[in-house]
Amino acid sequence: MTANPKQLALQIIQDLWNQKAPALIDTLYAANCTIHTPDGVLHGPSGATQLYTAYTTAFPDTHYTVEDVVAEGERVVIRFTFAGTHRGDLRGIAATDRSVAVAGMVLFRFANGQVIEQRGVWDSLSAMQQLGVVQGIG
Repeated sequence: MTANPKQLALQIIQDLWNQKAPALIDTLYAANCTIHTPDGVLHGPSGATQLYTAYTTAFPDTHYTVEDVVAEGERVVIRFTFAGTHRGDLRGIAATDRSVAVAGMVLFRFANGQVIEQRGVWDSLSAMQQLGVVQGIG
């Protein structure tokens, strides 16, 4: 595995999430990493596994399309579109069998070839509207 931060970030998107390779988590996430999400803060490889399991269980056909990548030193930002079909429980929301496409961004900070900080944001309101859980305005 390469220690290039941009390649590592893309490996997380392509191999971990799109190719469904959760065994990579222990290699890619440092024991002391912090993961910030709209759902809360998680820690270490176990936190990364918790995030991965929650979303791949809810959306088994999870797929991320990378829209933009900006890398500077040990920091990498990826703008993405997440797509999937809601086939499992998501934070207490039973499967709706609806498809979603949601925009988001994630910032990774690496040290020694591993994630030490991850900050993800995505359009949760749009996701909930697409699932039919929240109605849109208008």
